[in-house]
Amino acid sequence: MGDYGSAAEWYGRSTARAAPPARARVLLAAGRAPEALALLDTLARRRVGEGDWAPLLDDVAHSAGPDTASQTLDRLLAREGRHLPAGAQGRLLLADGDRLFAAGRAPAAGARYAQVVRLVPDSLEGQQARVRGVRVFATQADSVADLVGLRARLGKLVQTTPTADARALETLFRHVLDAEDVQEGGQFRTAELVRDSLMAPHLAGRLFVGFAQAHPASPFAPKALVAALGLLPTARDSLVAALDAGYSTSPYTLALRGADSPAFAAAEDFLARSLGVEREVLPEPTLLVRVAPPVPGRRGPTLDPPSEAAAGGPPALPLPSGAARPRPGQRDDEPLRRPRPVGRPAASPRDSL
Repeated sequence: MGDYGSAAEWYGRSTARAAPPARARVLLAAGRAPEALALLDTLARRRVGEGDWAPLLDDVAHSAGPDTASQTLDRLLAREGRHLPAGAQGRLLLADGDRLFAAGRAPAAGARYAQVVRLVPDSLEGQQARVRGVRVFATQADSVADLVGLRARLGKLVQTTPTADARALETLFRHVLDAEDVQEGGQFRTAELVRDSLMAPHLAGRLFVGFAQAHPASPFAPKALVAALGLLPTARDSLVAALDAGYSTSPYTLALRGADSPAFAAAEDFLARSLGVEREVLPEPTLLVRVAPPVPGRRGPTLDPPSEAAAGGPPALPLPSGAARPRPGQRDDEPLRRPRPVGRPAASPRDSL
């Protein structure tokens, strides 16, 4: 019900084995991180399984940051490591490296992955840690040559253990290094791929600057310089000077300055078409169809055909040849009964259709 204080109190009264970890999670949800961390230190002296610690460390990272979660894991392994199997320790360390990597702490994540490799080198966790270590080094690449070396290193890992992570990273390297399109759009797309998918900010910044230098007349050159501003903070002054000198009226420069830039949307649409990005197709507006209001009364066709005098139209169509005319009192909308040929027996109910 969201009453974390009362929940923590009730968990504190319980003697069940799952009560202390649950109380720690409730304290973290209530924002009482110091109390929760103190409780976790006491839990490290007890027999708490991997299934309890994995969600606890996730909650610590969410509430107090990934660094605090790493410190908590170190204390856990120092006190309880002898009771946890090596595979369980490797999985906890691998998850900790993933949290650090997602938080932008690539060097710390790389250290965790290396720790997993040393602990369980021949396990699945060890293979995954090797692949993610290559991914960490890729984020710190300074040149395309660095990526070529990392790709060769990854190729050996794929041959020994073709995990899904290894194949996905190999595909990403192939898109970056084997790009056949050397036109403006292809080079710009490669720089964006290095920035957004490979997450190598320094190399992406250098690729954006290189694109602007190779294609100074391109309408995308100022956008590349603006993109490099956030990736190369030490080169900010020179990049701003290049924008002011050569692209002061560009929609991207005006937008960077906070000025009114009416052509910005058009420039982005042109860039999307040049890169082959499909624009979202909006559904056509539904046309308003007007219908006549309902009319009370009988539904369906008239059973009796109107007479020529009453309707003022042509006479009713004649009945088919051989068809019996309706007898007095018989409805004229019943199926027509044709005369049965002589000598044929009456139709059975099954033949009547």
